Amino acid sequence: MSERCQSCGSCGMAMRLVEDFGGAHRGNRYCVHCSDREGNLAVTYERVVSYFAEDFEKRRGLNPTRARELAEACVSALPAWSSR
Repeated sequence: MSERCQSCGSCGMAMRLVEDFGGAHRGNRYCVHCSDREGNLAVTYERVVSYFAEDFEKRRGLNPTRARELAEACVSALPAWSSR
């Protein structure tokens, strides 16, 4: 049976290694990039959306407006931001 890979509740990053988890604790819901040393969420919705939008523009060649729309849709589906 294969082990399930946990993902960050803020950005969706796969967290496979203990170093990937916030605070280097496997029980934390957020990755090292989205959390503080204790594993608490330390980024804003806007920051995560901006990161996604920039990536969509560069990697997928989307125009800024479409990249932003897609980023908002993707990020809003993640647990940390689903109540937005």
